[in-house]
Amino acid sequence: MEHTFGRLVYLASPYTHPDKVVEAQRYNAVLSAWRFLLENRSDYHYFGTEYHFFVPIVQSHQLSIMESGLPGDWQFWATYDTTMISRSDEFWVLTLPGFKESVGVSAERQIAANLGLPIRFLVPQGDHYRLTSAEP
Repeated sequence: MEHTFGRLVYLASPYTHPDKVVEAQRYNAVLSAWRFLLENRSDYHYFGTEYHFFVPIVQSHQLSIMESGLPGDWQFWATYDTTMISRSDEFWVLTLPGFKESVGVSAERQIAANLGLPIRFLVPQGDHYRLTSAEP
């Protein structure tokens, strides 16, 4: 029996901010984007192969807000995220406000570039998203 596996996309987004309300807003925004991508996965194909997404902020946010939670900054997550990027087929950036200034997104993007991964940008547009290769 032949198995067809989808392409794994690492979906980066800004997270750390001095204001915890902003961090929560960023978490909710990336969660909404991931939901959209899952609900519309048939729109995202690579020569007939579906995309699947690793979304680090969705995975780590709850751990960072718990009492005695884990840090939410790039320094703490660098090794883990680097490993996940190295296993990915593509690297996408959710272009939330602050993505260009984000230490984590910048570092992750450099890692992806060093690995030769295609880099794309997921641009929020109302209730949907536009995927582009050009940085907005």
